[in-house]
Amino acid sequence: MVSKGLIEAASENLEDAAILLSRAFNVLLAADDRFAALRIGIDLTILHSRLGFSGKTYELLRRLISWGAETDMPSFVFAHDPRIVPILSRRESE
Repeated sequence: MVSKGLIEAASENLEDAAILLSRAFNVLLAADDRFAALRIGIDLTILHSRLGFSGKTYELLRRLISWGAETDMPSFVFAHDPRIVPILSRRESE
């Protein structure tokens, strides 16, 4: 599911990618695998942003940063994918 979602995103099939990665994210949460969910959540945040879903984007980003802070890894979200920084910057300017 994850690999298919990432392939769809790379192929610019953003809506299909968001559906697949959302499912994977929820499965990982159900399995209590927060580290993997964190990584997939970052990709999902970027997809939501590219699709113009600002509410979903910022809610998920807030959740991911909170998880990072709880585990003493607050910079993981930013270090894992530099595309997060402009998303956060846009939020601060709104």
